[in-house]
Amino acid sequence: MPDTFEKHLEKCTQYAAFVAQPVAHPEQIFRLLVQDLEGKGYWLFLEMKSSAPLAQLDQYLRTIWLDCCSHGSEFTDDGFGSKEYSNDQTAARVFAPGRSFVHLYDFGFTSETGILVLGVHNGGTAGDHPITLLARNKAPVYICQAKGCHAIATNVCPECAQGDNLPRGALCDAHSRVHHEHTLLPICNSPRSGVCGYRGPDQPPYGLGRTEPLDEGEEDEQIDIDPLLLDALLTLGLYSVDQLKFFLRANHLRLTGHKADLEEDESAAMPSHQAALSAIWAWRRGPGRQQ
Repeated sequence: MPDTFEKHLEKCTQYAAFVAQPVAHPEQIFRLLVQDLEGKGYWLFLEMKSSAPLAQLDQYLRTIWLDCCSHGSEFTDDGFGSKEYSNDQTAARVFAPGRSFVHLYDFGFTSETGILVLGVHNGGTAGDHPITLLARNKAPVYICQAKGCHAIATNVCPECAQGDNLPRGALCDAHSRVHHEHTLLPICNSPRSGVCGYRGPDQPPYGLGRTEPLDEGEEDEQIDIDPLLLDALLTLGLYSVDQLKFFLRANHLRLTGHKADLEEDESAAMPSHQAALSAIWAWRRGPGRQQ
């Protein structure tokens, strides 16, 4: 439970010693409790540098918990209809001990995440990045919902879940193989499990894209994308230009052709909303993505 860890942190001599040690460039460090607001029991304890913009926290939450299809997101005071905060604002301008915020991701199947500023200290963080993970909830365990089965579930069928929380729609490996042909999603340590096309987090450090060195002889795979698909996504208003640029960069994708190709082929059929999302899910299930 998050309150148990907070009490532990207050008494942890190792953490206290780290906070007290001198650093070359000290700054305010905010300690955050991040929780899903649907009561699913998911939480994170984070440290965030005061100089870091909210955009970095947004990207961190996307890559560790939320991002399935590069949906829109925003920071607010208390959810829809309340004050919004620009991603360009730094933690120093927005955060203060005791303040709380709500992060919204995906304005269709919305995930609401609560952020509580627990405290602040001057010094350095426990890691080298703007945001550091101190602790998180243990991954929940669900039992397969097939009749008479008591095996541990590894996948969820969104069609069977019908928008309800797990364990509804949860299936073990054996029943996943014989399930009807609806798309199955892996069960992950995330409040986004079973929602939209969520298939798990990026590789740590979260929010930084692919940072691990390539094996000797390995090339950084580039997957070609038809520019018509990108143009369709923009036309449908599903994603902003910046979101799509980030999606391409983070997933090692590149465009084929040129804009002139679009202008010459105006009669080409645009992919449907579902076709576009299906294509994105396929890209994000590629070999460079950790399940």
